[in-house]
Amino acid sequence: LSIVSGNYKEVQPEKVLHFFSDLVESYGFRMETAGSLREGRRIWALARTGQEGFVVNGDKVKSYLLLSTSCDGSTAMFTTIRVVCSNTLQYSIREDGMDAVRVRHCSVFDPVNTKKDLGIYATRSFDTFMADMRRMAEKPVSNYQAEKMLMKLFADSRSEKPVTEMKGFRTIMDLFNGAGRGSDMDGVQGTAWGLINAVTEYADYHARAKSQDYRLNNAWFGRTADLKEQIVQLAMAA
Repeated sequence: LSIVSGNYKEVQPEKVLHFFSDLVESYGFRMETAGSLREGRRIWALARTGQEGFVVNGDKVKSYLLLSTSCDGSTAMFTTIRVVCSNTLQYSIREDGMDAVRVRHCSVFDPVNTKKDLGIYATRSFDTFMADMRRMAEKPVSNYQAEKMLMKLFADSRSEKPVTEMKGFRTIMDLFNGAGRGSDMDGVQGTAWGLINAVTEYADYHARAKSQDYRLNNAWFGRTADLKEQIVQLAMAA
């Protein structure tokens, strides 16, 4: 699965699932699903935290805890799932902006301290995320403003085409202008929240990938996960 050093510490899938069982017992989370990506190179599990809320009327977002382990380390992070379209979006688990608890496999996986890092800030972090997204739903964004943000988002692309001619740029603008799931809702249409969801839908369902397996891996951990984080930062700074 990978080439590792002599300091590598294995974390078996059984230990990951036991960790989740402990979380369920400690914090009332509920194990929902688990699986593997990239031919077993990454093992993941998803637990519902029980926290949920509406960004705008009818637009529910639920909070989950995502734990993964792979040859390069273990990661625990919070992610939201937007019910109307199943778009995913990570959010900070700490007030200092830390987005995940990470454990390199040259150290010993410590479930007690990891649970402490996650549990202390779970409720407060989700409340902060929801407050931020509700502000985004109140922030109007014109097509011109959306295009400017997307030009910054794709500024580092290696494509030889101008950003405005890139398929990703055009797809996101189409999603923003009514093609996206839930894009016509009040508070979504023509807002920063609508643009964030256009990018998250593109990242989760439309971005080029070798397979659905690679698409999910990228949406949670890779290149398109970075796009989602960047558009939130751009929208909040606009």
